[in-house]
Amino acid sequence: MIASAIMLMLGTVWTAFALVSPRRGGRSLEEPHAPDLPRPSGVGGWIFASVCLLASASLLHWGVGVSGLDTSIATSTAVISTLLLFRRTRRTRLIGVAIAVVSIVAAVLLQDAHPSPVGVVGQALARAAATLGVEYGALAAAISALLFLGPACNALVTVIVNAAHTDEETSGVPVETPHEPSWKLSIRNTEVAEIRKPKDSIAASGFLGGRFVGPLERLLVFAAFLASMPILIASLVAVKGVVRFPEISADQDRGAKAEEFLVGTLASLLLAALSAVTVLV
Repeated sequence: MIASAIMLMLGTVWTAFALVSPRRGGRSLEEPHAPDLPRPSGVGGWIFASVCLLASASLLHWGVGVSGLDTSIATSTAVISTLLLFRRTRRTRLIGVAIAVVSIVAAVLLQDAHPSPVGVVGQALARAAATLGVEYGALAAAISALLFLGPACNALVTVIVNAAHTDEETSGVPVETPHEPSWKLSIRNTEVAEIRKPKDSIAASGFLGGRFVGPLERLLVFAAFLASMPILIASLVAVKGVVRFPEISADQDRGAKAEEFLVGTLASLLLAALSAVTVLV
């Protein structure tokens, strides 16, 4: 149950961050490859996230029946991983991802015993599990996994994808920046004017679909694993490839979009599969 507890803690803190962080549509101009992670804009946001984390820890221990030691391990893991994800260096951010993922995998391999229902919340979950015909621990793990598949997985996948980028500072190889769209006016093969579209208007977008497509994609993969329907996963990847094909094919020179698509998709699928494993074991 430690694996599910870690996922619940990570899901809680990142959902809290997503609720109190200002909506942003792009990356910083100073750090073009820095992860666009939700973060509180003030002290109140950090206090809100801390209260949510403490509430989840209390619910785990006194409601679900997780031992105090397991609850402390899960809370500490979530806090350390989250703080590392906000660091400036890529290596440190990747260490934060590794701590979260390796801790969940190690807890799954240990296969600790499922807790017994305690308190009103535990009894309610036990009755719901009996109604659905599933084990109490499996239902608790599924709820934790569903919360983990949202903003928490978004943050982990974002860090992984951004860590795969290269630029002059990290690789020493200059990276070609995209040209601004422009329109040229010529009279008798003589250029008389040129109109350029500002970069800010290119990057500005009022639709933040990626923050919702990712969780929905992982939710479908999670359900496909639980239902033993691998064809659904293959269909999802195929549809995603078709939708992203125009963007990938437009990047013919470098192929960065294709690599970014593969890295992000594989990371997202692996996290969804890991969440499903915590329910099945």
